Amino acid sequence: MDEVKRLALDISSCDEVSMALKDESHPCHDVVKWQADQWHSPVLQIVNSAMHRPEAWTGDLSSAPIVFLASNPSFNLEENYPDWSENWNEEKISEFATRRFIEEGERAFGAIDSGPNRDRTILRNGRPSADSVAYWREIRGRVGEILGKQVHEVSAHDDFVMTELVHCKSHKEIGVNEALIPCTKKFIERIFRISPASIIIVMGAKPAQQFVKLYPEIPSDWGFWIDKHSNTQRGYWPKKIEIESSIANGLWSPEQQLKHTVELEIGGRVRKVIWLPRPNSSMPRTLVEPLISQKVMNYWRSSL
Repeated sequence: MDEVKRLALDISSCDEVSMALKDESHPCHDVVKWQADQWHSPVLQIVNSAMHRPEAWTGDLSSAPIVFLASNPSFNLEENYPDWSENWNEEKISEFATRRFIEEGERAFGAIDSGPNRDRTILRNGRPSADSVAYWREIRGRVGEILGKQVHEVSAHDDFVMTELVHCKSHKEIGVNEALIPCTKKFIERIFRISPASIIIVMGAKPAQQFVKLYPEIPSDWGFWIDKHSNTQRGYWPKKIEIESSIANGLWSPEQQLKHTVELEIGGRVRKVIWLPRPNSSMPRTLVEPLISQKVMNYWRSSL
């Protein structure tokens, strides 16, 4: 078995999950217990259960040039997703992780990469979900702008990878804070040892707040959010109506824009780590002028 499939299985079959469900003192207990309670009959043991396995990544980790990093995956009870039952063998589990996006009709699990049902998951009934996933749509748009492609030309397999800091599923980041250190210690370096991506994009305040815990050397003006505890603002990102005036006043020059990009060594390779507003944010996030200057875009593209 090659290194990529081995890692996909190691994450999807994480041996901490069973212990975390039963042990309230385990750092992963809250995130695991959250999903266990979502089922019609709450899950009491992991083995042979319908619990969704931890999500490794989505896309071609071994070649895609851009990685999107979120806090932890969301959860859809109706998705045909790898669980802990005998219905999912190692081959299917690793295929889901390493080749999730497919053409419609190709198989009965995964997500759809093109056509009218693009960015929809395949449900347990074999049909595409009623709506496409907003997070995936947003990412396609940003990747298209960086790579100079039309949205319909962007491949969710070849052009980018999506992964998380914590791999177990929940809503509203429940349990992420507690599970962050043990989960990233176990997997994040292994993920990035495989990935050749020169760009990592962290979208939104919540994953960025977790990310800076792992890399405290990141400057304090990288990212933009309000610290609820100290009521202080981190960084700056203009509102739509402020872009032109901010540029004129020197508050949003290319040099100011570049404060949201840092170079970090992760997984043995120096990469550009970019902060962007979260999907569906009210802040402007389309990566074209005047929001993002051509100078900044050229800098991002220089390592692709």
